[in-house]
Parts: sequence; structure tokens; C-alpha cells
Amino acid sequence: MQSKLIALFPQLQSRECELWEVLTWEQGTAVFTNPELLHWIYNYQQQAPNSGLKTNFKDLFKLWTQPALNVGRWLWDELDELAQEFSWKLLPSFTPAVAMRSPTEEFQAIINQLQHRGVEIPSQARGAYQDLLLAGIPLRLYAMTWHLLSESDPHLWTLLLVLGTTSQNTLPSHLKLRVSDQTSVLLEQGINQEQGDTYLFTRVVGTWDEKFLVSVSLIDGVEINLPPFTFYPGRAL
Repeated sequence: MQSKLIALFPQLQSRECELWEVLTWEQGTAVFTNPELLHWIYNYQQQAPNSGLKTNFKDLFKLWTQPALNVGRWLWDELDELAQEFSWKLLPSFTPAVAMRSPTEEFQAIINQLQHRGVEIPSQARGAYQDLLLAGIPLRLYAMTWHLLSESDPHLWTLLLVLGTTSQNTLPSHLKLRVSDQTSVLLEQGINQEQGDTYLFTRVVGTWDEKFLVSVSLIDGVEINLPPFTFYPGRAL
């Protein structure tokens, strides 16, 4: 469905284009039953052609149509069915560590490094990791989440992402980490070739009704898209 809609972009670009003239019954049903998708197509018709919009659309389409992984459950030492299906593994509450032998110890060392950089991570934060294989490159993605205390909005959460290799080697120079929300691509982070990064770090903040899509890609277009991340603890914090 996604690739078929992208193929219709040249026709949809015209402001005079009537959707019913271009879309099949299946495509029309998907568009008209999804207000966010319909709104995006309307905005697309008002803009000048832009190749970046295709990447934006790919991410948004997944956010709109794919089930999301609820990281709010991690605060209660729980994985939802989707997290289990994609082989996420919960990490115990972090404590200072001096060696990096297991994923738990490695992540604890990463957290210590981030805290030394001034990143504040509360004790109630919880994390998990997933091993990925991208074009034969063994990668490990750590994710950590916690509820943000705010007087202006009590329903804020944050997602901290750390991407490395399973062997703790330097990341490939052409690797990129991208995060999108329901409106746009928030960031696309690459490797600093001069520093020879071992990890990529990034952090995003959202409300409880926001979702984030995380993608890991190579310069030649090879890409892994993870299920969207959402946050709903399901009980009082």
C-alpha cells in the first residue's frame, strides 16, 4: 500500500487532482478512514515537489498504520506482546559498573558516560535492548524511557536511544539513525568520521498521545524500521 501511494505522488501533486480519480477502492478506503493521512495528502498538494517528503511519508505511514510498542510498561518490568515478538529484552535498574561484559553491564557503562556529560536520568527510568542485523552488520539498539515530571503537562515522557554494535566496535561511517513523529522527521543522525563513534545517542520528548518511529539505515538505502514507540503506563505513576 505504501509503495503504491508513493508511486501516485506525481499525480497527487496537482491541486486540481481529485483523489477519487486516482486512488483505487482499497487506497481510498485507507486514506479517507485515516484523517492524518488525508490531511498529509492535502498539505502535500499545496507544496512544491520535494524528495524529502517521500521519506517523511514512509515514516508517517508506518506511524499511522503499524501497532506501537508501549515502553510505558517497562516501568513495571513488563514487555507487551509486540516487544516480545521483536525480541526486546528488559534491562534491570542500572547501577554503576566497571566492565562491559554483558548487555546489562555495557548499558550501565553507557549511562554512566551520559550522566558525566550532564544527562539527567532518574532512578525510575527503565531500559531494554534489541539486537539487529543490517546488511550483515550486527547492531544493538538500547532504548530507555521515563515519565517526565512537569507542572505544565503531567503527561510527558522521554525516549533515550543508544545505537552501537554487538561487538562494541566503531560504527560504520555510513550508518544513520532517524527518528520521526506523526508530523515530520525529527532528526537524522550520522557518524562523526573524525571521532570514530562507537555509539550514536539521541533523545526525544513527547506527550502520551505521541509516537516515535525509529529507523536505522545505510547510505545505499538498506534500512530497518522498528515498530513505533508509544508510552502509556496503564497505571498511576
